[in-house]
Amino acid sequence: MSAAPAFRLEDIGFEYVPGRPVLHGLDLEIRQGRVTALMGPNGAGKSTLLGILALDRLPTRGRLRAFGEPATDERRAALRKRIGFLPQDAYLFRGSALDNVATGLRFRGVGRRERRRRALECLEGLGLTAWAERPVRDLSGGQRQRVAIARLLVLHPEVLLLDEPFAWLDTRSSREIEDLARGIREQGIQTLVFTTHDRLRAGLLADRVYHLESGRLVEGERLNLFHGVFNERDATFDTGRLRIHLPQGAQGGERLTVEPSYIVLSLGPLDSSMRNAFLGRVTGLAEEGAGIRVTVDCGEIFQAMVTREALDALQLAPGKPVWASFKASAVTLI
Repeated sequence: MSAAPAFRLEDIGFEYVPGRPVLHGLDLEIRQGRVTALMGPNGAGKSTLLGILALDRLPTRGRLRAFGEPATDERRAALRKRIGFLPQDAYLFRGSALDNVATGLRFRGVGRRERRRRALECLEGLGLTAWAERPVRDLSGGQRQRVAIARLLVLHPEVLLLDEPFAWLDTRSSREIEDLARGIREQGIQTLVFTTHDRLRAGLLADRVYHLESGRLVEGERLNLFHGVFNERDATFDTGRLRIHLPQGAQGGERLTVEPSYIVLSLGPLDSSMRNAFLGRVTGLAEEGAGIRVTVDCGEIFQAMVTREALDALQLAPGKPVWASFKASAVTLI
């Protein structure tokens, strides 16, 4: 008899504000022993869904089962002990890496000598022994991320949930987290679920990829998809973070797309006819076919395609400031 899924969701909906759902009728299954990726643009509902899987919140509609059991208020505390959840804004306490990894054990009543032994063992398993006594403020972003993951792993959860674990990491740090994800079963974790904007990374690491748009599951990912308000008077589209100029005569629509190959990246503002120009910061690089897909955070996340020659000429790397520009005619309302 096969094991029950780690999670089964049936007709799941969720509202932070009554009457304004952010998840709509989700039906999906997270199988045990698999790596699952949740993909989608900002505002798609990925973090909300991950919070539901972490049992930080319960759905406002539908049926959720965790490890074969109904996820109810009465069972939530017990079920959460089987889950490790790392949010985007994971907080490390002041002190050393070892202090941080031992924290959860202390909350569970493990004695001082034993929690130190277990914490050191966990750090060693992740190749972090040399950092054990170092203050976390002296660690790099990738090192801090690994310490935060170690703090979860030392508790031996059956499922590990990571919200955007590669965001804002440089290439080396991202590869370290990728290696950790690939070797996650060596740490005793059977099931991993992570959110990402990077479809190449999702394809490389995950056994199953779910795509979300506007809180709904869709068949495939649409790059540079934004949601907002169309203003016919001045032919603009307000996403809540950016105001995007549209082609004259644009008609209606609450969603907008921009073809990645139409986005021009530059180190400074261009003297051109492109009406849309936004200053951002590179957050990811991925090989895709003969080109490179560059992820740029300008308040909204843009995906642009560049050649290898352009990548070298601009010396693009995670964290580098860059301008993303495109013509109004590159925009499509749907």
